[in-house]
Amino acid sequence: MAYWRNERGSLTFVMMIVAILAVIIPSLLYMSTFTNLNNVKSESERKATSLAVSGMQAFVNFPDTDKLAKLNYIKNRYYASTPMTIELPEGTTVNYRQYFAPSALSQSNALNTANAVALASVTQAKYWVVIVASTADGKYTKSMVNSYDFRDLTASPSITQPRAGDTAVTGSATPGADLKITVSGSFSYSATLPSAVQSDGSYSISLGANVLSQGDIVTITATDTANSKLESAPATSTVLAQVTTPTPSITGTPLADSSTVSGTAEPGATVYVKVNGGTVYSA
Repeated sequence: MAYWRNERGSLTFVMMIVAILAVIIPSLLYMSTFTNLNNVKSESERKATSLAVSGMQAFVNFPDTDKLAKLNYIKNRYYASTPMTIELPEGTTVNYRQYFAPSALSQSNALNTANAVALASVTQAKYWVVIVASTADGKYTKSMVNSYDFRDLTASPSITQPRAGDTAVTGSATPGADLKITVSGSFSYSATLPSAVQSDGSYSISLGANVLSQGDIVTITATDTANSKLESAPATSTVLAQVTTPTPSITGTPLADSSTVSGTAEPGATVYVKVNGGTVYSA
């Protein structure tokens, strides 16, 4: 009887274990499945984030030396307000898109794809650059936004060396460009002159009643607004001393029968000799 009781007790214990496992195993399987799904989801989110970040990094790292090429880098690669599906090598599917939004919009409004600039309307202008990557189910999205001005700089103007005593500044710049001039030193002066550059590229800016002194600093920038370009890098020149030519002298008294006149003058200068207020000779 004692043996029968032990066997029956063991059977009861086994049945209890089986019953417990019948409850626990499905729960464990569910938890495992849920964890795996979460891991898959997290991996997809990581891929979407990585794609958006790397896309913006590639744009930022693209050289600024050619802004049109930088514009076309975005314009000609996955440009669309509608996402494109990209199948990554490991099998993860990510929706990707990049586009321009008007710079006048707020950053949050730039993320609204309805505000994307139509591809045919993209020009060298200032835009929000928007790059968006999302998981295939659309439940996770990573957006990167960056403001960038794709307009080229106007070519810097040149300044003819200013001298003390000058009342105007001259030089050359892009034809039709607006000019800004500032003078600092013996006096302060600034002016903005629309379309100040002539068709041949020359300009002349009057300083009014102001007269330049040695050591004054003249700075000029040009803006080619007609071609939607940005203000140029500044051109700067320091005013040098006034150049004065020494008065020439005549050595002795020219003789009536002499065919030459001798004397001294600025080295390298051209000397003009007028005889009896009429004929002019040069040497």
